[in-house]
Amino acid sequence: ATLVCSFAIVAALPAGAQTPASQPSETQPTGALTAEAVNKAAPDAGDAALLRAQILLDRMHFSPGEIDGRGGTNTTRAIAGFQRHRGLEATGELDDRTWAALTEGDAAALVSYTLTAEDVAGPFVEIPDDMMAQSKQDALGYGNVTEALGERFHASPALLRSLNPDAEFTAGTRIVVPNVADAAPLAEPARVVVSKSDSVVRLVDAA
Repeated sequence: ATLVCSFAIVAALPAGAQTPASQPSETQPTGALTAEAVNKAAPDAGDAALLRAQILLDRMHFSPGEIDGRGGTNTTRAIAGFQRHRGLEATGELDDRTWAALTEGDAAALVSYTLTAEDVAGPFVEIPDDMMAQSKQDALGYGNVTEALGERFHASPALLRSLNPDAEFTAGTRIVVPNVADAAPLAEPARVVVSKSDSVVRLVDAA
């Protein structure tokens, strides 16, 4: 399973893989994103292609940070880590060879999920903005159901709302989410490399 830390999404990876620091975002991707459009997206399909790439990278344990369909330095670092792992030039760009390697197997990027009573039960709490006030709280829980679902599916709450614009996020509601639950098992790590200059954590196997 993937371990979600306060500063990064960390996972045991094949040699050379990496996980950049997570940077939550409330910015929504532009244009309508549907499961069909994202799952069939070609590399020139804009936000749909970027979202597909982020999810597929996450499934392979090259974390782009918070999946948001917007890209940025975290996604660039994840692409470069994946490229190194596959013996490709580590440009951080989604070139044709990288896209072909990333989409091998044609795994769905977005899937349907039916919310359960447990998913929406909470408790949800209002977290103060001030850090000193936060330090006095018994715990820093989720503010709402989309925050909790964002943690489970490695996605920004804004993305989940964008993917499900008419959803009420109540028990029994069927929503579209990133397909990260059935990712392949992690490799056994032999060592952990923390790179301050790259702002990434790499878990490297014995090979």
